[in-house]
Amino acid sequence: ILHFPDSASASAQAPGKGRRCPNSLQRRRRAARHLPPLAGEQDKMNPSAHDQTTQQQKPNGRRAVGSSQTWTRYGVLLPSQQTRKLKEWVLTDEQQQVVNASGLGHLALTTGFTIDRSLLTAFCERWNNETNTAHFMGFEMAPSLRDVSYILGIPVTGHVVTAEPIGDEAVNRMCLHYLGESPGSGEQLCGLIRLTWLYRKFHQLPENPTINDIAFSTRAYLLYLVGSTLFPDTMRGFVSPRYLPLLGDFRKIHEYAWGAAALAHLYRGLSVAVTPNATTQFLGSATLLMAWIYEYIPLTQPQQKNQNTLLPRACRWNFGGTTRGQRKKVMEWRKDFEQLQLSDASANCLFYKFIPTNELLLN
Repeated sequence: ILHFPDSASASAQAPGKGRRCPNSLQRRRRAARHLPPLAGEQDKMNPSAHDQTTQQQKPNGRRAVGSSQTWTRYGVLLPSQQTRKLKEWVLTDEQQQVVNASGLGHLALTTGFTIDRSLLTAFCERWNNETNTAHFMGFEMAPSLRDVSYILGIPVTGHVVTAEPIGDEAVNRMCLHYLGESPGSGEQLCGLIRLTWLYRKFHQLPENPTINDIAFSTRAYLLYLVGSTLFPDTMRGFVSPRYLPLLGDFRKIHEYAWGAAALAHLYRGLSVAVTPNATTQFLGSATLLMAWIYEYIPLTQPQQKNQNTLLPRACRWNFGGTTRGQRKKVMEWRKDFEQLQLSDASANCLFYKFIPTNELLLN
């Protein structure tokens, strides 16, 4: 959490009413006049009451923090991650040991959650893609590597997770080499393969499996796991096989900084979310972002469902549950965020008193 005292005076004024929700006719008229601006640009739309205050500029040209200079989406974001089938994937004890040793085993515990799309949308509207932080009245916030480590329980240090996009021919070669099979033409698109193909082909081992059968199935599970939880993209229900070389040697998977790559992908998704005319699908780990919001902004917290300190902190929260007994709409969350003060977040700032199961995650 970053606090900027020099902008406190500009943000100390009591916030006014939030934006009214336009009807469909007003939306069409507004869209015909202009596009909603990027976060960080001068607001060209009719400002709300608290936006009418003079916007102060910092010496480096960046707008003053806490100016409430955000833009409003006209559609609720839809998370791209699809993890439902992971819980139906049958793993043997031997396969589960490999997954746990990879450093990615905790990811399976953070799947199947229901995301509060209204809260997700309202928070993303506060994001500034120039600073990679969410701007509130007088302070900024953003997830860190430490947050990723505790919330998802995966490595954040190690070798860089990097892979170039690949074409359809490379997809077939790569899948044949690392999975033993290549997807048909109907199972791949733009260098991506369907998650349903991975599940259908590899979710259950044949009778009397060979060593290769076990390796291919385990590798397919790990690809499904990282693709659906850490790196979901605009092509919902697809994953890039470009991560397969990093999953080739089971003994070295834990040496990669998967958490750092997931955080970078999340930042990219947040930047896309505040781009005019961008997709309404949210890229990146919505589970990571929602759990982080719950940890740092108490007014958003649903009921806690698990106090086991050995589990990733994402498992603590009742995702999709109501906040203080009621489910809020986007406009209500906007108003809450407009009034959010530094004390509302920092008073319950996450200090992580409990050590995760793998103490090497932060070393």
